[in-house]
Amino acid sequence: MKTKIKILVIVSICFCILTGCPYETEYSLSDSKSSKIDSALLGKWIGTEINYPNDTVWFQLFAFNKNEYYMEYSESGKLNDKNIGKLRCFETIIDGVRLMNITEIGEAPKFSYFNFKLEDKLLKVSYISDEFVEQLFDNQNQLLDFVKQNINNSSLFESNFVFIKMN
Repeated sequence: MKTKIKILVIVSICFCILTGCPYETEYSLSDSKSSKIDSALLGKWIGTEINYPNDTVWFQLFAFNKNEYYMEYSESGKLNDKNIGKLRCFETIIDGVRLMNITEIGEAPKFSYFNFKLEDKLLKVSYISDEFVEQLFDNQNQLLDFVKQNINNSSLFESNFVFIKMN
């Protein structure tokens, strides 16, 4: 049993090293007060990562206030999953690209940044990868300048997900 757990841990680490994970930092890209809720995003979504079509993910977005979303999600794909993540999110737009600043509720603030495009009835999502962003920033302005300079570089984003709205 211990050997299986070791193998699982090694495979998980290799997966993150080879494919990258969402970049995390203590800074958001903007102040949430400048964000607005997009009602088209509210509701329950179910989808999958394009490269792993058998792995289902769902999330539900609620308006937390006039500037922020509250998100619940599950990577199990089970709609009645009791083990759900809880996130706070708000939007930053850079050169027409919509980015969601996402941080876990109840943890020290660490932000990840997800690009999202609503096309027809599909929501396409990718994240800013730690494979591309290999540096630490001293403040929010340095991070924002870096993202602005690279926003149109396709290597900035990784791991494409596609979601369809359930309600």
